[in-house]
Amino acid sequence: MARSLCILLLAAAAAFIYIQVSLFATQSHYADRLAQAEKSENQCTSQLRSLIDQVSSQQEKIVALEEMKIRQDEERAHLKILIQDLEKRSVQTLVNNNVVCTVVILLAFLCYI
Repeated sequence: MARSLCILLLAAAAAFIYIQVSLFATQSHYADRLAQAEKSENQCTSQLRSLIDQVSSQQEKIVALEEMKIRQDEERAHLKILIQDLEKRSVQTLVNNNVVCTVVILLAFLCYI
């Protein structure tokens, strides 16, 4: 009887050791998977930050380009007004010169007669 109790205890001890080894192996496996998941999460977070920085940079460029366009539109409108003024002055000068030339020709013609 003592012998069968001893065998039963040895079998229980062997089962306990097997279960403990299996639990340790499973725990190690899940710890490795958890470490891999944390590494992947950190990599994703880093990439997300990088993309956010890129978007922010692009938004700053867009704002700068929009401001530049507004300034160029204002400058274009100002230059358009200046060109119109110069064209008016040019036409007026041509008309004045033609009137002076016509008067000179008429006076020369009248003096010649």
